[in-house]
Amino acid sequence: MKLLLTLILILLIIQLTIAQNISIDYPEKVEQNKEFKLTLELINFTQNIYDIKIEILNNENNNIAQNFYNSEWKSTYYWMKQIIDTSQDTKKEFKLKIYKEFEGKTNITIKTRTGNSKEFFTGYEIEIQPQKLKVQNETTATPKSNQTSPTSPLQQNQTPLEQQPQNTIQLTTPKTYNPQSEDIKTQNNIIYQSKNELIKQYSVYGFAILCAILCVLLAFNKLN
Repeated sequence: MKLLLTLILILLIIQLTIAQNISIDYPEKVEQNKEFKLTLELINFTQNIYDIKIEILNNENNNIAQNFYNSEWKSTYYWMKQIIDTSQDTKKEFKLKIYKEFEGKTNITIKTRTGNSKEFFTGYEIEIQPQKLKVQNETTATPKSNQTSPTSPLQQNQTPLEQQPQNTIQLTTPKTYNPQSEDIKTQNNIIYQSKNELIKQYSVYGFAILCAILCVLLAFNKLN
């Protein structure tokens, strides 16, 4: 009987640990040296103040990104201290950019820390594209010809008209606000959950089934 209760207590502790999860929303593709946003939500975390680290590494496991923290851009190597207080809000938006040369797909790793307790969440794929260069069209002026065409006597007798500067009018199409544009924009973002997170979610159901079986066994032992 004591062994069974101990087993239930251990399973409860394991379940509380597994239940911690995160959800992140970020663009599927980003451009080098261009700012993008990542929204992080802590799920089933205890009410506390957490440090956060968002790492984007290259093939040599070097940080290639920066985040905007304390009014300046800093490498994602450093922790953002006391950045999320789950007693007030479990969601936080971060500004990031890829500041080192890299092209291709890599993974985002989210790390949380409170006191001596740390949690790691990885497997969030992102594609980094090279920076697009702005191309300016240069216009070349046509050289004027030094040759003049002969004028007829009729043209010579005519009084030349004063040349007045021509005013050009540029017509621009007024910009209209489309409330659906924000919804269309969010289609390029992904809310991603790794395989480990899915396993954690299904483990909740497995734990509930196991507890039900243990309760049946306890009731059966009392009847005997």
